[in-house]
Amino acid sequence: MRIDTFTCKDGKECFLYVWDGAEKPKGVIQIAHGMNEHMGRYAETAAAFNKAGYIVAGADHRAHGLTAGGRANVGQATGDLYNEIVSDMLEITGRLHAEYGLPIILLGHSYGSFLSQTYFLKHKLPEYLKGVILSGSSLNSALTLILAGAVCALHRSNKPAHFIKKITFAAYDKKIESEDNAWLTHDAEIVKAYNHDAHIIDCFSYGFYKSFFKGLREMFKNVVAPPVGLPLFIASGAADGVGNYGKGVTALYKKYKALGFQNVRLKLYFNDRHEILNETDRETVAADMIAFADKNI
Repeated sequence: MRIDTFTCKDGKECFLYVWDGAEKPKGVIQIAHGMNEHMGRYAETAAAFNKAGYIVAGADHRAHGLTAGGRANVGQATGDLYNEIVSDMLEITGRLHAEYGLPIILLGHSYGSFLSQTYFLKHKLPEYLKGVILSGSSLNSALTLILAGAVCALHRSNKPAHFIKKITFAAYDKKIESEDNAWLTHDAEIVKAYNHDAHIIDCFSYGFYKSFFKGLREMFKNVVAPPVGLPLFIASGAADGVGNYGKGVTALYKKYKALGFQNVRLKLYFNDRHEILNETDRETVAADMIAFADKNI
């Protein structure tokens, strides 16, 4: 694994993780990671993909990990951070194809899954993007997003969004009645490592969520020509609070079918929580994603 730095179009320096240990690589899997984490947590996943013949790469998003430029900056946002990250993802796709000349599969997890949807719904896609995997995603109601955005507007942008955390992540933990962040996975060692990770903080800011909820509200608006031929694999844990325990994920699948997408697959993993690639059956999850990539490159 290596970590490269690159300067984005607007001058922002980002940190790109690359696992290029695949022998005779047949494609690239570009990962867009989740909220309040970083690409360093994907080493085991990358090893599985490398073994299957895929180079793996992904940047720490703005306000995350190394790209944040220090713990004090993690979770802080002003302006249109959400769409700035989407722009970074498009730039990374181009860089990866320029370097390797291989077909690309985009894998977006959680926050990264929403970014990925904006990526392919709002932008012209290169022909070498062969499919998208959405992990830990959901369809959110318009009313919920409007109300959440209104709550964020009432607070200073740099203030920790404790109320948003209370009604989301903390609520998921409460259902489990276990240690903090057990809603992520049944694997206690991964939860422990997450809770002691220097790049992860207790709570992101209202400014971050304001940008996020705006991005979600606009995701399906003014989509003139959705790329209905793009293969999609929607994968989630059936016990994932983000996906409303399967209901929100199923609604997302139906949304894309209604939009006319011709190649959409949904799989719910029984009893898995949010981070299916860190769950106790992660080898099965990775194998399913590899099979999707193999079929579409």
